[in-house]
Order: sequence, then structure tokens, then C-alpha cells
Amino acid sequence: MKQATRAGILACSACLLQLACRDSGGGNGETPGTSNVELVGERAGQMVWRPVPGASSYWMEILDSTGSSTWTLNTKDTVGQLPSSYQSAPGNTWWVRAFDDSRQIASSTKDRMY
Repeated sequence: MKQATRAGILACSACLLQLACRDSGGGNGETPGTSNVELVGERAGQMVWRPVPGASSYWMEILDSTGSSTWTLNTKDTVGQLPSSYQSAPGNTWWVRAFDDSRQIASSTKDRMY
């Protein structure tokens, strides 16, 4: 294979890798190039966030202090009603992702629970 062809293949591979990393959100709970979901906080057993323009649904997740998921919710609302049996523990965090009809359009950062 000629040197120029190898260089071209490497350049294409690097571009595809960059696109894949950008589209995956980088693994930090945020999606680059999109608006962020603004978390409001807890109100009477409900987790509340602000609406995102264009969002048709939201996915909320609560994580324990080790980062393991303890509770999730899919909703069209901007309120996540916690079950009456739910017990928060020190170090728990929560976050929300917003979706349009086909893909994720925004996410929050992870925030400590009350």
C-alpha cells in the first residue's frame, strides 16, 4: 500500500473516531453541542427540572454513592415523583436527559440530592 493511501486511511479513521466520541457525549453525563437540562431540586418528594425546548420526553436517574443506578424514570413531564418507599442516602446524586422524538438533545450534570 502506498504511503499516501495509508495517510488517507489514518486521517479518515481519526475523523470517524472524533465524531463517535462527540456523539456519545464523552461519558460524563453531558452531550456536547446541546443545551443543558437545569435541575431545580427536590420539592415534596418530587425531583424537578426546567423544560428543554424541543424535548418530548425526559429520563431521570438516581445514583448511589458508588455511582450505581438505584432508580430511573421515563416521563413527558418535568417532575419525577419519587415512590413513597424511596429512601435517599448520603452521597446520592441525580441527573436528567432530554430527548426529542429520535435522540438525546440535552442533559444535566449530576447533582447531589437533598
